[in-house]
Amino acid sequence: MQPLADQMARAILNSKKTSVVVLDFFGPGENFTQLGKSLADNFNEDLKKSSPQFATLERSQLRVWLENKGWPSDSFSSTDLALWVAGQLKADAVVGGNISVLGSQVVVEVSLYRVDTRQWVKSFDNSTLGSDETRTLINSLIEETRPGLDPSIPLAGRRGYTYPSCSYCPEVQYGDEARQFRVQGSVVLISLVGIDGSIEKLLVSRALPDGLTESALETVRQWKFIPARGPDSKPAAVQYTIRISFHISHQKSKVKRH
Repeated sequence: MQPLADQMARAILNSKKTSVVVLDFFGPGENFTQLGKSLADNFNEDLKKSSPQFATLERSQLRVWLENKGWPSDSFSSTDLALWVAGQLKADAVVGGNISVLGSQVVVEVSLYRVDTRQWVKSFDNSTLGSDETRTLINSLIEETRPGLDPSIPLAGRRGYTYPSCSYCPEVQYGDEARQFRVQGSVVLISLVGIDGSIEKLLVSRALPDGLTESALETVRQWKFIPARGPDSKPAAVQYTIRISFHISHQKSKVKRH
């Protein structure tokens, strides 16, 4: 990884960035694998050797940040979210990587992004022959921590339980920073709606940057529902998935039944 790290170090210096953080490399396929984590760790150490003229942040800070927020560990599949979090950690550049397998060749592409504008700066790639160890790491996915409620809590719409329905559900505001960076997508929350129709617990299943996740959590905590009913027709506490969708042209909140 050293030649690739040397190229990236020159790009970081040319862009006049003073601190960088390296994300887990993504792939092969649509997953974070142990190979991606291992290559990112190696690349990170090689990048430190390449130049003392910029700071290379400890990669563990990213995962700790997610854990402290209670957000899922695969959140950084979103580049926008990764760049935003890097900014919270005071990094001004991010290196991401993608791994693909072409026959017996393992191809690694690394890309540099600016945190302030969230723009792509430069990409480099190299390839190497895959080994038995490489194939083993490819098949080992990074264990993802997915939020979940107590499995004894029934799911709305299943096994005789109805869905709660909104009685007071104000829209989540689409903030100025999110508009500036044209952030689109959905915040997905797992909620526990109690027998009185109030939100008793909220967990983040999918996050967005620029305060949208925090805004969704703050607003949804105020929502009130007509409670679900169980098989006995009595009010029941249920697990209910809420999807808040954000679009550039307009912003609206909607509930996805799940």
